[in-house]
Amino acid sequence: LVMRLIEATFPNYSEVIPKDAKNKLTIEIAPVLSALRRAMLLSDEQSRAVKLEIDANTLKISASNTNQDQAHEELDVTYVGEPLSVRFNAKYLVDALSVLDAKEAEISLKTGSDPAKLRPTDDSDALSVIMPMRV
Repeated sequence: LVMRLIEATFPNYSEVIPKDAKNKLTIEIAPVLSALRRAMLLSDEQSRAVKLEIDANTLKISASNTNQDQAHEELDVTYVGEPLSVRFNAKYLVDALSVLDAKEAEISLKTGSDPAKLRPTDDSDALSVIMPMRV
């Protein structure tokens, strides 16, 4: 084992963690993961973009590609906040949700263009930050 100490300043990661997100989405992880994986099959191969539309306790997941293929799925969720539309790279969202050892997760969003905070509802120590895509 070889190690080398690098003298550098590590960036302040806490600056990218959303602090005052007023929109809170509570999801059941398993059905959302399944829907994301299905949508990812029809998403653009390069960007893997999926669109999440959140409104009145409904999560709509959609994706499309250059061949005009489309995927749309609607799930019941618990949501507190304004109607919101946000795009994510589905692979990053699936990766973050897949490692959670919980039944439910909470996604906190400020707007559709700000980072989203993802954490399991039963573990306050676990935290993921997912950056939205700007399309």
